[in-house]
Amino acid sequence: MILIEILIGVLLGFVIGLIPSVHINTISYFFIFIGGYELLYNNSHFFISLAVSQLITSYVSVSAFGVPNDSTIMHLFPLQRLSKEGKLKKGVYLCLVGSFFGGVFSLLLFPVLYLLFSTLFNFNLFIYGLIILILIMFVILENTFRKRLAIVAIIILCGVLGIFTLKYNYYISEPLMVCIVGLFAFPFILESIFSKTKFIIQKDQDMQLNFKETSISSFLGTVGSLFMILIPSFSSSQASLLISKIKTKIDTDEYLIIFSSVAISALFFSFFLAINFYKPRLGYIAILLSNNIIGNSISNFNLGLTLFLSLCLSVILVSLFYKQIIDIISRFNLRIINISLIFFILLLIIVLFGIKAVPLLILSTIIGFLPLVFGVDRVILMSYIMIPTILFYI
Repeated sequence: MILIEILIGVLLGFVIGLIPSVHINTISYFFIFIGGYELLYNNSHFFISLAVSQLITSYVSVSAFGVPNDSTIMHLFPLQRLSKEGKLKKGVYLCLVGSFFGGVFSLLLFPVLYLLFSTLFNFNLFIYGLIILILIMFVILENTFRKRLAIVAIIILCGVLGIFTLKYNYYISEPLMVCIVGLFAFPFILESIFSKTKFIIQKDQDMQLNFKETSISSFLGTVGSLFMILIPSFSSSQASLLISKIKTKIDTDEYLIIFSSVAISALFFSFFLAINFYKPRLGYIAILLSNNIIGNSISNFNLGLTLFLSLCLSVILVSLFYKQIIDIISRFNLRIINISLIFFILLLIIVLFGIKAVPLLILSTIIGFLPLVFGVDRVILMSYIMIPTILFYI
């Protein structure tokens, strides 16, 4: 029965992962809307495998359409660079390799995470200080005064938006998805439409990798994710950015391996923290906890086994089809696809949250355009979550 749940979850996650800009949190809201959590009560293995499969498969849609979400934003530019060189298939392959090794290493580091979190999670001042330090690092690591000033302004704007939608919630009942779409997805889709980006025919590349170097890069990403997951509101994208700033001279191949291992490790670690400490780090997992889908109903052994099987099945499934999917997508008109995607997401938001969500979507989209205008790292938009988190600990 458990294996059937995992298989169904992996297959559904594969399908959803191919839809650009759809984040795992979006799936949560959809299940709430249709009452899916009540229909699938106690099917924790299904929901866990769904999340794993969706994340791994999303590298195909991110690479083909260039539309990131808050988990995959750091993969956008390396994959776009490879796309322009006709090496996109190799880029997806590197993400699959990084995901597999990162997932395995994160399972092995579960005991370390337990010890760290048991020691530090009650130290609110420690968490508060780290978030502020990270925000300061985002500013000082930029090399020009203009970009530093732009980052400060974006932090303030995102923070104000986060305070009024997340901490005090003056607007709609579930503003997170609307703002994340506006901050991260819509600006990239609109930019692609107006720039008339064309899909370049991709060629098959040499997929041979050095096992030792690949293992080291994946382990580095996993360890980075291990420490960053201790900080509330800190995403895998932000962990990836900090690693890239600290570890210079990273080529594109190593970059993708490190950061795909960061993303999958963050997901694995989030499930582990939710089950052992009731501390979810993702909206999707928080909803699973609130609906008693995971928690005391699943043991650490079953969690580890479900994550490992989901990881292996997802990597195998994507490996079998990603080349053919990219070839098919390359025949489409990318501009028409992006325009259709805009209307699809807009319709989904109106259906889930009502017409009153549209002004909030427009406002967050305007703020989301600022990093594109000033040429700074888009991950700073996560200040939208970080600033309210700081206020929570004050």
